[in-house]
Amino acid sequence: QKLTTGMQKGHVSIDLPHSDTQPFPLPKASVSPSRGVVYSLFAGLSAAGASVFGKLAMDTSVIHQWLSFVLSPDFAFLSQTELVLRIFSFGMVVACNSILWNFLAKSMDLSSSVDAVVINNAFNFFFTAVFGWILFGEQLNFSWFCGAGIILFGVYLMTVGQNIEQKKSAA
Repeated sequence: QKLTTGMQKGHVSIDLPHSDTQPFPLPKASVSPSRGVVYSLFAGLSAAGASVFGKLAMDTSVIHQWLSFVLSPDFAFLSQTELVLRIFSFGMVVACNSILWNFLAKSMDLSSSVDAVVINNAFNFFFTAVFGWILFGEQLNFSWFCGAGIILFGVYLMTVGQNIEQKKSAA
């Protein structure tokens, strides 16, 4: 092969050794859509974590209830401990959102952007509700479970459809 570059007063030619293979062959990555789904799942989990820490950072009653349960109500540094936990929670909102965007970007690299965003939002919805139920005693009624089931079934259909399309294109 010959590499030629143009310059103002002439041409410079560089002879390169001809090779059918690269001098340092790069490993071929086997990208499967399931890896993209896993990254989307973790992105949704991180978003739900940001929601939990956001509630802790902004709602003073939650941390106060938890600390009153764990510590004596006449604990001398109760208000300072609450403030430290609220600041920590705010920092965790930022950290969880950073993790969310990292995982979401990776999932978009490994699958379509639409699939990554839909799966991320579905798992965010699911995990946020479950964490709210477990940690904050929020009520989940029958219609919520029906809606969550429909969303998760839709995510399942999307991932199955991706696998079928990839198998057809590979054949």
